Amino acid sequence: MDILLDTPAAAQWLTAHGVRRSPATLRKLRCIGGGPHYRLLNGKPYYVEPDLIAWIEQRLSAPLRNSSERVAAAARLALFLLGLLLSLKADAAVSGYSRPDSSARSQHLVFVAVVERSLCREAIMASPARALQ
Repeated sequence: MDILLDTPAAAQWLTAHGVRRSPATLRKLRCIGGGPHYRLLNGKPYYVEPDLIAWIEQRLSAPLRNSSERVAAAARLALFLLGLLLSLKADAAVSGYSRPDSSARSQHLVFVAVVERSLCREAIMASPARALQ
């Protein structure tokens, strides 16, 4: 069995491995999501090293030689998402829906909103001004 780390120990472990996160940040991420997996023992959260390592690796980018590679990758993703979004909107216009409040239409609109949000995020990431920072 892996060693159980309480919140302060997990924050210290992360900091020792180059990812500075305070115990307060880990507590916040447990509430809002986006943090490492944890387990409860008698109602108290504990982390294990493999979960902390997996959480770090999920957030690491592929190796880059320079900032231009990051911008190019973000631009490729933005173009892909734009094409996907346009395709979805075209499909919706052609196929139509029997009822405006149908579950299929609702699911479609939610997916389109997610793609649009991702597209906006990637467009911001790909901006030349940001690449110079």
